[in-house]
Amino acid sequence: MSVKEWQELYDSIKIIPADGKPFAELPDSKTLDEFESSYDVKLPVAYREFIQVFGPGELGQEFRIYAPGFITCERLKRNFDLGTFQDFTASLSTDSISLKYHEGYNEQIARMVFFATSGDGEIIGWDVHDVRDEEKHEYGIYILLRGRGKPELFAKTFKEFIDYDCFGDGYYRFFTDENCWNEEEFGTQRTFYPAANYPDKNE
Repeated sequence: MSVKEWQELYDSIKIIPADGKPFAELPDSKTLDEFESSYDVKLPVAYREFIQVFGPGELGQEFRIYAPGFITCERLKRNFDLGTFQDFTASLSTDSISLKYHEGYNEQIARMVFFATSGDGEIIGWDVHDVRDEEKHEYGIYILLRGRGKPELFAKTFKEFIDYDCFGDGYYRFFTDENCWNEEEFGTQRTFYPAANYPDKNE
């Protein structure tokens, strides 16, 4: 997809802003380049285009998407900054509990770049050794599901992650064969809650 197509998607879904709060600033190409340089990784082209339209936030009523560039805002750094999140998840491949729980998969987890979480706090990231499109820097996307010791393949491309997992039943297929999203009960999945730029009450 192109920036134009991501914008068309953005315009077609329900945007739910925090009341009276400004949206987090959208990352620009320079910010994305700086993240790539700092973490020695090429971000998928589709993600770069997506995040410059959407910014960080919560998509499909289930997934929190992180973005780089919020290290000077403590709230956004803590809750939505991609670099901060990557630094936090780096310990998964080295701490003793994770070493035991993810036995045999710690090398894979160590090289992953995590960019999202589920509503239950499960982490989602790119395995940079699982290259699906070298030119567009697409990697297999894996999720560390609760109760399972190995990363599960979640999507083959970033667009598939958006279409099938965020706006479809891709996530729920791990737990049941039935279509899980009840729109009458939960409303539409096609929602986005942009990260809001405001300090916590105790800051």
